[in-house]
Amino acid sequence: MPLLYDGECGFCTAGIGWLRRRFDPEAESVPAENLDAVQWVEGGVRASGADAVAAWLRTSRRLRPIVRLIPLGLPLGRRLYPVVARNRGALGTMVRRWHSAAALISAARRSMRSSWTTRTRSSGDRGG
Repeated sequence: MPLLYDGECGFCTAGIGWLRRRFDPEAESVPAENLDAVQWVEGGVRASGADAVAAWLRTSRRLRPIVRLIPLGLPLGRRLYPVVARNRGALGTMVRRWHSAAALISAARRSMRSSWTTRTRSSGDRGG
């Protein structure tokens, strides 16, 4: 069974993408519409929220030692998930702004490196 998440939620999409890149779960993650919480059904047992994410991550192919620690953090995850879910719109905006700022910083760094390399090569050519 795939993990179902709200595909219209920017925060949800970004979060699932981040987890997928880090942990590489074998199970799919599928966007759905109008979900209040992520959903996971396995063997007739339904899980939602933090429990659904934990079940999905148990199918991970990477970072298995970290996945084994998830049960320790699950009580906290169960308490935090409703708060995050209620504020996912604002969190999605924050994530988009953060990504935009990170992209600008990255572009500025590339530009600075490029101009530094050009200046260094130019000054090295004159020194001969």
